[in-house]
Amino acid sequence: MMKKLLVLGSMFSALVLTGAGCVGNNTAVESTQTNSSTQSQPQDSSAVSGEVKADIIIKEPAKPKVVTKEVTIASFAFGPASVTVKAGTIVKWVNDDEVVHSIKSSNGGFTSSGNLNTGNSYEFKFVNPGVYDYSCGFHPSMRGTIIVE
Repeated sequence: MMKKLLVLGSMFSALVLTGAGCVGNNTAVESTQTNSSTQSQPQDSSAVSGEVKADIIIKEPAKPKVVTKEVTIASFAFGPASVTVKAGTIVKWVNDDEVVHSIKSSNGGFTSSGNLNTGNSYEFKFVNPGVYDYSCGFHPSMRGTIIVE
């Protein structure tokens, strides 16, 4: 977060941010405010009326890029049969076969897909490290493994 406040003269003002621009909701806000004010000369000639300028820029943190790894279903096989990914990666299975397939977790480690007709796909985001074995719900000899680091 970068804040810059410049006060000229003997005048000062406070800038208060409220609502949607607060830092708490991680929203990017760019605001520029300039106030000009004059008043009668005070008895002390060293005090001078002036301009208050405040520039506040609150930067939103960079969002991590979501990585997707694709597994193709073709010729009654998963390709690649074994995939190693980092936690937070989305694995996308795409059925390029001429028959219906499904993705079925072998031990309930992730949500299984429904029926995947030709051209359909299924995605699951793996957030916890581990080894996730799966098969086709219609063709149990079709097997694959997702290794999450």
